[in-house]
Amino acid sequence: MDLDVLTAELFQHFTNQDFHGVREMFTPDAKVKQNGNPEHGVEGLITMIKGLQRDGVRVEYSNVRRSVGDHFVVEQHIVRLTRADGVSAACDVCFVVCFDPSGLISRLDEYVDTAAFASLLG
Repeated sequence: MDLDVLTAELFQHFTNQDFHGVREMFTPDAKVKQNGNPEHGVEGLITMIKGLQRDGVRVEYSNVRRSVGDHFVVEQHIVRLTRADGVSAACDVCFVVCFDPSGLISRLDEYVDTAAFASLLG
């Protein structure tokens, strides 16, 4: 099981807004925590992605820095959100992704300065 490859696959699903692909990468009881918000499951993550899609926002990742451990990956990257009218904003984001022994994601923690996107999404 190559966690580097699995993590790249996860972000490709995010980019493609492939909700089925995202769901299949998580355990049924996986936990997701974004910044200081309450913990939720994968459906909460998908709801957020669908909200971006509904608003016509394109998501791009660049400058990926990934560290792989035994059952976890820490990834830092720049995420750029671009609205249909061409207005965009970008900032550094950090993800900690924990995998179970079968290669499914059991926990995902995301850290992002949401203020960087306030004018874009507000």
